[in-house]
Amino acid sequence: RIVLAARKMFSAMPNIVHVGVAKGREITVCGDTHGQFYDLLRIFEQNGAPSSTNPYVFNGDFVDRGSFSVEVILTLLVFKLMDSQCMHLTRGNHESLSMNKIYGFEGEVKAKYSETVFKLFLEMFRKLPLAYVLDGTGASTLRRHELPPIISTIAMNDDGGDDDDDGGGGGQDEAGGKRVMVVHGGLFSRDGVTLGELQRVERDCEPDTGLMAEMLWSDPQKENGWGASKRGVGVAFGPDVTERFLDANGLQTLVRSHEMKDDGYEVEANGRLITIFSAPNCTYHESCFLRENPCVQNSHRQNDTRTHAHACVCVRAIEQILCRLLRARRNAENFVQLPRGWRYTHTTRALTNWLPFFFVFFSFLFFSNLDELCFCHVIRFRSARDRLRPDG
Repeated sequence: RIVLAARKMFSAMPNIVHVGVAKGREITVCGDTHGQFYDLLRIFEQNGAPSSTNPYVFNGDFVDRGSFSVEVILTLLVFKLMDSQCMHLTRGNHESLSMNKIYGFEGEVKAKYSETVFKLFLEMFRKLPLAYVLDGTGASTLRRHELPPIISTIAMNDDGGDDDDDGGGGGQDEAGGKRVMVVHGGLFSRDGVTLGELQRVERDCEPDTGLMAEMLWSDPQKENGWGASKRGVGVAFGPDVTERFLDANGLQTLVRSHEMKDDGYEVEANGRLITIFSAPNCTYHESCFLRENPCVQNSHRQNDTRTHAHACVCVRAIEQILCRLLRARRNAENFVQLPRGWRYTHTTRALTNWLPFFFVFFSFLFFSNLDELCFCHVIRFRSARDRLRPDG
């Protein structure tokens, strides 16, 4: 029932969703979580539970890799259904059938529930919005040319004319507010893509080709221009591509996820592109979430962004080691992949809890016997050598 209600809610939302952020308020943007439920709780512990005064944007890739993908996505959906303004979710490249088959979400759902529930999850994933615009300019909605076709037509008929706003101005109004776009992957293989064009993309499908695939799969590169994607899908885009897209659409900053960073975040393109990654256990690196205030002045954008991101690093290197040692027995299933179809019963949980100790014990026996065996070979070699000596 949770998944069905969420699918109905997401179906009524456009591809690009406008979220107004009032002056003095902040909104938290989180990157990939990848089924790491305890790290999700850690974020809420450090930054506060989601509410209308403490809203979150989770930027895709909620599932796969980790062992608690079902718990992660259901928790986020419950917050969304409880208060639609406290939780905002975008679609990532892992919210798709092909990735779920490879990286474990399909097997987890079928083991915990059934194939029918997995198909419901897939239908719900296809309804997720593709991006958000966090607006600190005081506007109550997107600009007219950025709205979905039906809504734009209704607004034009109501007002009796076109909006004079051409979407330029670097994403700021007279009061100094800015507009920030949050998308999972990145930008596109050509210039001239507008938010209005993205609103017309058919998102109820698998992200294999086209603009939607590039939104969910692309990555930035240091060089200007475009390059081949290291993933085989999407494109690699340079800082000049980022600046042209943002300026053409009246945006100031692009926030993305999709890519693991050693510090949990990275700032590129002269401070106009920020990558946020919030799943620390994927490669034993730090995770990060970004508290974004779109109302800050443009002159303080880069320094404030770096300060917020650096201050909000969730799991430090030493803290990660301590947490893993303390939770090794309680959460051993996080690090031991059981065969598909197995359930975590008391027996399997006990086995996985004691598996590291058995490994250390038998390793000790093996190396002890190996040392004794080598010592015996040395004794035998010396005895044979002594027998061959002339003096007897």
